[in-house]
Amino acid sequence: MSEGEFFTGFVRLVSRPTGEWIAPPELRPRIVADAEAKGSNLTDVVNAILAKRYGVAYQVGGRTTAASPDGKELNLRMPMNLKRAVAREATENDRTLQEEIRVALADHYGLAMPEAPVAA
Repeated sequence: MSEGEFFTGFVRLVSRPTGEWIAPPELRPRIVADAEAKGSNLTDVVNAILAKRYGVAYQVGGRTTAASPDGKELNLRMPMNLKRAVAREATENDRTLQEEIRVALADHYGLAMPEAPVAA
């Protein structure tokens, strides 16, 4: 893949099997508010946050992605070099790509991650 290619995927904010929040419930509204305040879009706001955290150059693209119908996920489109940087960090932290993204965004906004459910 070339540097000009993109990764498109969903980052779940709520667990499908349990319906429990796996990201802070206020995370998506905070990202949306940032996008509106900057006259931008969710994709560019998220990519800029991740690029800064992982030391990757990112130029705002202005291309939007469709919003999730239920607001329980983030529909992301990121440059492959950014995706690879996040994936490397995820591996180092023993997390999935989605987990790494949720943690990075929560940290950026100073939000606590929900506690993982305790197995019975």
